Amino acid sequence: MDMENKICIVTGASQGIGKTTAHGLAKMGAQVVMVSRNPGRSQLALYDIIEQTGNQNVHAELADLTDMNSIRQLAERLSTRYPAMHVLVNNHCALFNEFVLSPDGYEMNFALNHLAYFLLTNLLLESLKMGAGRIVNVAAHVHVNIERDFLDKPASPESYDPWEAYCEAKLGNILFTYSLARKLDGTRATVNCLHPGTARTLALTAAREIYTRLNGPTEYSIPGTHESAAKTSLYLAASPEVQGVSGKYFVNCEAVASSDLSYNVSLQDKLWQRSAEMTGWG
Repeated sequence: MDMENKICIVTGASQGIGKTTAHGLAKMGAQVVMVSRNPGRSQLALYDIIEQTGNQNVHAELADLTDMNSIRQLAERLSTRYPAMHVLVNNHCALFNEFVLSPDGYEMNFALNHLAYFLLTNLLLESLKMGAGRIVNVAAHVHVNIERDFLDKPASPESYDPWEAYCEAKLGNILFTYSLARKLDGTRATVNCLHPGTARTLALTAAREIYTRLNGPTEYSIPGTHESAAKTSLYLAASPEVQGVSGKYFVNCEAVASSDLSYNVSLQDKLWQRSAEMTGWG
């Protein structure tokens, strides 16, 4: 696709896969908005991308995506500035080894890795519809580790398992994608999700270490490059091959089947309703 001046929002964009994704879109000529929460790292990433691509239309936005009030403020700024958006890449991710609550009182893996996707996307949805936008949700292969409904399980320090919490949130990304695809049917906007691989990012390094400890070395425990990990995000954001494609899960730029549980429509609907209640959206 011709990405010249397309409005592209990338979260978690100050380092790792997010920064590489933002760089790739800027190199294509897009107008890129890099969302991150660390001011110093954000500015360094911004300067790097402008210098390396020669694209001056790259901007930084600060937001704490663990905090719903910060997400709402971010969405208001973006919607006011960009009435039509063309790409939203929900890329931010973290694995929390200790039980921590978000500012809104929710377990942090679920709050950052799922609820932030849900709330930010829905707050920007009208602008994305206006721009025939592509929503790209970065999930993970590890969602296959969850084989039953996890939504009614109480979150507590005593029962907390960081690996399980992370896998549940990544399954949440896929369930959300499939729900949203149904709701977008008949509009010009699309949504897809993906497994990025196992690059050397802070979140994926932590996840990879736990995965390897539990499963032994596999193809999913061998770190790749940021460029290879960002490839599918860029493909879904910009390739004409996926124009109009929605509600799919991609690995290495190919649509593949996700876990059996991820296709459970009742669970998709339950997660949507629970997320709407938790975020106060809708």
